[in-house]
Amino acid sequence: TNQRITLLHLEKRFESSITLPDDKSTQIKLKGFIDRVDRAGDIIRIIDYKTGLVDSKELTFNSWETFVDSPVRGKAFQVLMYA
Repeated sequence: TNQRITLLHLEKRFESSITLPDDKSTQIKLKGFIDRVDRAGDIIRIIDYKTGLVDSKELTFNSWETFVDSPVRGKAFQVLMYA
């Protein structure tokens, strides 16, 4: 289908704080830049351009422990935060 694409942001600075469900006194600040945000029809899309090779193994994990303990999961963390 032909959908109109509307550019919303380029190099958008993103900053947000989240509170842990089990510990209301702990807040975690997330910040960074999103390469592109646009709208295609009714869908908002977040696009992160990668200049190097991305191995699909870097985007998957089987348990939270392997996710948080692995330094090569940075790209997976980005995808998780966008979601």
